[in-house]
Amino acid sequence: MTAVLVIGESHSKAHSQLYGYPRETDPLLAKRVKNGTLYVFSDVVSPHSFTVYSVPKLLTFAAHDRAESFYQLPCIFDLARSAGFKTFWLCNHAPIADGNMPYAAVTKRADVVVHASPDHGQLPDEALFPAYDGAVKDPAKRKLIVLQLIGSHHDYHTTYPEGRRFFPLDSQPDFFNGEQKEHARSVNHYDNSIRYNDFVLDRLIGKLERSGQPGFLLYLPDHGENLYEQPGMALHMEFMPTLQSVEIPMYLHLQPGHPALPRITGNVRSRPFASEDVPYLLLDLAEIVCPGAEMRKSIL
Repeated sequence: MTAVLVIGESHSKAHSQLYGYPRETDPLLAKRVKNGTLYVFSDVVSPHSFTVYSVPKLLTFAAHDRAESFYQLPCIFDLARSAGFKTFWLCNHAPIADGNMPYAAVTKRADVVVHASPDHGQLPDEALFPAYDGAVKDPAKRKLIVLQLIGSHHDYHTTYPEGRRFFPLDSQPDFFNGEQKEHARSVNHYDNSIRYNDFVLDRLIGKLERSGQPGFLLYLPDHGENLYEQPGMALHMEFMPTLQSVEIPMYLHLQPGHPALPRITGNVRSRPFASEDVPYLLLDLAEIVCPGAEMRKSIL
């Protein structure tokens, strides 16, 4: 069993082709949806608009209805290890930033910790491919691989290679509102970063497919992003959440023969789901039995 969780960054559902955005920002993933190898969940929200608050809830049992702090609760690395999994934390945020995050108390508990970008620099997310290849090829029979992408973090132009630019920076399509046209360069950089994210996710899924290993890949970002859909609203702010900053995409790829395949019905994919309950979904998909876990919180 190879269980893969990919945590994106600042990925707005409102700019995803798979959720009706007029641009082709997810052409490769759209092909996977069409051929039945990728499932899209339509009603997923993040409990926060800031990475430092949302990521601990993706990695532990911390939740809005629990009084304990995230570091007082079980984390997915410890739970997976207790079930015989080798665990990996592959991060493309700068090491100096990741190490200063409070949730580093959790991520450093993985068996293998890799930072792809240099201390004070930022590389596009394909920098994680070598570490991911190594994790997938690791001989351990059970593996939990968690990747944290730089995704579409501001400054957007730093997150994708110039050669991957698809939307012209001066483009002002009719569906842009007045403020988006005024800030077209920024919005176009953002949409290019989403399209690059499509490439990265397609490659990550493809590498798992070619391995032939049983398992799955689950993707969702830490939170969304504002791109002037509302007057004066850009980036993401914890103190002023909007639909764009908390409504997020979530995609699931299951390897052939995965026992959850018959359960991924249209009704399941449209259920409301909070990303703070991802640890229960991971336990479900990885077939890890955890006594006392509130498995009703898994969307399955």
